[in-house]
Amino acid sequence: MSEKIASPCIGVCTLDPTDRTCLGCLRTADEIARWSQMSSVERVQIVLQLRVRRHAQGVGGISASRQQRRARKLTQLVS
Repeated sequence: MSEKIASPCIGVCTLDPTDRTCLGCLRTADEIARWSQMSSVERVQIVLQLRVRRHAQGVGGISASRQQRRARKLTQLVS
Protein backbone atom coordinates (compact mmCIF):
# COMPACT_ATOMS: atom_id res chain seq x y z
CA MET A 1 0.00 0.00 0.00
CA SER A 2 1.83 3.10 -1.16
CA GLU A 3 -0.73 5.92 -0.87
CA LYS A 4 -0.76 8.19 2.16
CA ILE A 5 -3.70 7.81 4.52
CA ALA A 6 -4.94 11.20 5.72
CA SER A 7 -5.05 11.96 9.40
CA PRO A 8 -8.49 11.40 10.93
CA CYS A 9 -8.10 14.62 12.94
CA ILE A 10 -11.25 16.76 12.81
CA GLY A 11 -9.70 19.81 14.48
CA VAL A 12 -11.22 19.25 17.92
CA CYS A 13 -8.01 18.38 19.71
CA THR A 14 -8.87 17.76 23.35
CA LEU A 15 -7.70 14.70 25.25
CA ASP A 16 -10.01 13.08 27.76
CA PRO A 17 -8.00 13.21 31.00
CA THR A 18 -9.21 9.78 32.05
CA ASP A 19 -8.33 7.60 29.08
CA ARG A 20 -6.12 10.02 27.06
CA THR A 21 -8.37 9.66 23.99
CA CYS A 22 -9.01 12.65 21.75
CA LEU A 23 -12.59 13.84 22.08
CA GLY A 24 -12.56 14.85 18.42
CA CYS A 25 -11.07 11.97 16.43
CA LEU A 26 -11.13 9.29 19.17
CA ARG A 27 -7.48 8.35 18.67
CA THR A 28 -5.39 7.60 21.72
CA ALA A 29 -2.52 9.92 22.63
CA ASP A 30 -0.11 7.20 21.47
CA GLU A 31 -1.88 6.85 18.09
CA ILE A 32 -1.73 10.60 17.59
CA ALA A 33 1.95 10.80 18.52
CA ARG A 34 2.94 7.89 16.27
CA TRP A 35 0.74 8.81 13.26
CA SER A 36 3.51 10.40 11.19
CA GLN A 37 5.75 7.35 11.62
CA MET A 38 3.06 4.73 10.92
CA SER A 39 2.95 2.75 7.71
CA SER A 40 -0.13 2.99 5.50
CA VAL A 41 -1.21 -0.45 6.72
CA GLU A 42 -1.05 0.70 10.36
CA ARG A 43 -2.97 3.86 9.50
CA VAL A 44 -5.73 1.89 7.78
CA GLN A 45 -5.99 -0.35 10.84
CA ILE A 46 -6.37 2.71 13.09
CA VAL A 47 -8.99 4.26 10.79
CA LEU A 48 -10.99 1.02 10.87
CA GLN A 49 -10.73 0.93 14.68
CA LEU A 50 -11.95 4.53 14.82
CA ARG A 51 -15.07 3.60 12.88
CA VAL A 52 -15.84 0.96 15.50
CA ARG A 53 -15.13 3.42 18.34
CA ARG A 54 -17.39 6.09 16.80
CA HIS A 55 -20.18 3.57 16.31
CA ALA A 56 -19.81 2.25 19.89
CA GLN A 57 -20.05 5.79 21.26
CA GLY A 58 -22.87 6.82 18.94
CA VAL A 59 -20.68 9.67 17.65
CA GLY A 60 -21.76 9.17 14.08
CA GLY A 61 -22.03 6.40 11.62
CA ILE A 62 -19.32 5.28 9.30
CA SER A 63 -20.73 7.61 6.65
CA ALA A 64 -20.64 10.70 8.89
CA SER A 65 -18.38 13.25 7.28
CA ARG A 66 -15.44 14.84 9.01
CA GLN A 67 -17.24 18.20 8.87
CA GLN A 68 -20.39 16.77 10.44
CA ARG A 69 -18.41 15.12 13.24
CA ARG A 70 -16.42 18.30 13.86
CA ALA A 71 -19.53 20.47 14.03
CA ARG A 72 -21.21 18.02 16.41
CA LYS A 73 -18.16 17.84 18.69
CA LEU A 74 -17.69 21.61 18.75
CA THR A 75 -21.36 22.03 19.67
CA GLN A 76 -21.01 19.46 22.48
CA LEU A 77 -17.88 21.15 23.83
CA VAL A 78 -19.45 24.61 24.05
CA SER A 79 -22.74 23.36 25.52
